[in-house]
Amino acid sequence: MYEDVMQLVDWVRDGTPSIVTAEHARHVIDIIESGYRAATTGQTQDLTTTF
Repeated sequence: MYEDVMQLVDWVRDGTPSIVTAEHARHVIDIIESGYRAATTGQTQDLTTTF
């Protein structure tokens, strides 16, 4: 976690754009949420996003 924060600090200081897009973040959230639903229901879940 610390390394991630320090990388963000470097990007802000240097003006380097993030390599992560909003679409990537949305896909990660979809994966996490689908994992929770699968654990609750015991059934596999289809992802609704692509990356």
